[in-house]
Amino acid sequence: MMGVTQPVAIFLLCSAVGLSPPGGATGQPPGPACRQWMEEAEAEREAGRLKESANLYRRALACAPAWKEGWWGLGSVMYEMDQYAEAAVAFRRLTRLAGNRGDGYAMLGLCEARLGQDAAALRHLAQGRKLGLRNDPAFARVVWFNEGWLLLRQGQFAAAQERFESLVRDGVPARQIAFPLGASVLGVVPGGNAAEAAALRTAVEAAGQAQYFAARKEIGPARQYWEAFLRSYGHLRNAHFAFGRFLLSIYDDDGAVKEFQAEVAQNPGHVLAHLGVAGTKAGQDPEFALPYAEKAVKLAPRLGEAHFLLGMILLNLGNTGRAIAELETARRLAPREAKVYFQLARAYMRAGRASDAASARKVFEQLGGAAGEPASGPVAPGKEKSPQ
Repeated sequence: MMGVTQPVAIFLLCSAVGLSPPGGATGQPPGPACRQWMEEAEAEREAGRLKESANLYRRALACAPAWKEGWWGLGSVMYEMDQYAEAAVAFRRLTRLAGNRGDGYAMLGLCEARLGQDAAALRHLAQGRKLGLRNDPAFARVVWFNEGWLLLRQGQFAAAQERFESLVRDGVPARQIAFPLGASVLGVVPGGNAAEAAALRTAVEAAGQAQYFAARKEIGPARQYWEAFLRSYGHLRNAHFAFGRFLLSIYDDDGAVKEFQAEVAQNPGHVLAHLGVAGTKAGQDPEFALPYAEKAVKLAPRLGEAHFLLGMILLNLGNTGRAIAELETARRLAPREAKVYFQLARAYMRAGRASDAASARKVFEQLGGAAGEPASGPVAPGKEKSPQ
């Protein structure tokens, strides 16, 4: 719903992505002409004559195509000139020559992000971080921000929120991060109708401001901002759900349940709000939680979390046979979730199926489950791709 250019541009203006090549040069290009072109290319770039610098880099690379720092230099100059397609070609050549250079993959990903090649951009940005970025905190923040923005555009709100909150903890000020953070919290996909974007921008930034303080663990201001947000924008979809998630994070379970119920009242098809009530009440009041879990399964029959919670609630109510059926469905839909096997082991033991219980416990441990994991407890809604 929101325009892409402004927040990305604001953030990039605060960071330097086209600095001089990192250390560890891989050798000089052969011949005196190439050496001269290299020196002149860097001098022209330092003087701000980017077009002249690019031409000199191209000359040097024509006679020394294996010159890694030349590809870095050309790619950086073209990026600074907003020539992202040619910059991407240069960084792609660099990654082929130096497959262990994380900064090369990261810059390739940044180019692809500007070209609208989101899937490739996400892949290369992640690969760059995995290999390791240059010792430049500003550059690392640019990479992290662009990952978050790309995830936001794809509707992966929880993953995007993690990136933006990490930037908050890293010291990025609220004025730079409130909009994308608010969009991730409210489940707003950037881009599209300009009039709609303008109408929602204030609300999105208000939610981002509230979550900014939450990410900084400043609970008092965060709660005040969230309550003010609800007074003005409580009619918006996901408003009560987002506030409920905040309350859940500060262990105000009763308050969270009320907000999830308010979201359900406004939006009866909101799957995650139903799961919020069910997960929060699963252990302490399973009878209260049951209809919410059952409704979530009806709304999203292929969502493993819904079947898991329904199975756990039924087990807590003593309905072992039906609980096993739901938990086995959850296992089929989410075979890598350790908590599913923990509850299955409980259910199988109650049913007298000791061998099946032992198998479930073994898988639970193989998936990294910890001994003594609680049998029930509140879930953290919002891990799915998009709020409903």
